[in-house]
Formats: sequence, C-alpha cells, structure tokens
Amino acid sequence: MKITHDEIRHVARLARIEIPEDQFDKLAQDMENIVDMVAQLQQVDLSDMELNLSAQCNIFREDEPMPSMPREAVLQNAPAKEAGCVLVPRVMEE
Repeated sequence: MKITHDEIRHVARLARIEIPEDQFDKLAQDMENIVDMVAQLQQVDLSDMELNLSAQCNIFREDEPMPSMPREAVLQNAPAKEAGCVLVPRVMEE
C-alpha cells in the first residue's frame, strides 16, 4: 500500500507531533512496510486454532491506594489547560 505525504501529515496532526519534511520519504517507506506485514498476518489460516481464555479468566489485583501522577506531569501533555486543569471540548449544549 502506498503511503502519501498527505497521509503522513494527517497522522502527524492527529498524534500532535511535528515531522520534518525531509523525513517523509523514509517514514512513508517504514509505514508501508508495517502495513505489508499486517497484510501478511491477515493471510495466516487460524481456522484450526482453538481459543482458550479460561486460564486468563478473572485475574484481578488488589485495589490498593497508590500515589497519583504529579499534576505538572499530567498537564505537560495536555493540549489545553486552565487553572491547573485539562480543558476538553464541550460535548453537551447549555
């Protein structure tokens, strides 16, 4: 699958990262390789495989209080913040 520079710009915008234009060709090739590998995995026949999740069922940890992350660490990646809080887009009308 051919990855275009526009698709790289779109993904970078969604991830909120800056990618220098001179790296677009290498990144496009890397992304194409990843997509090709996933396509190969989709071709694997798993019809004779038995799914067994019983050994993984109901694995819980104790609910113990733990210190939370420092406020500064949480806010450093927030796209918008005000008065020590993360601002999020309004989802309900007034």
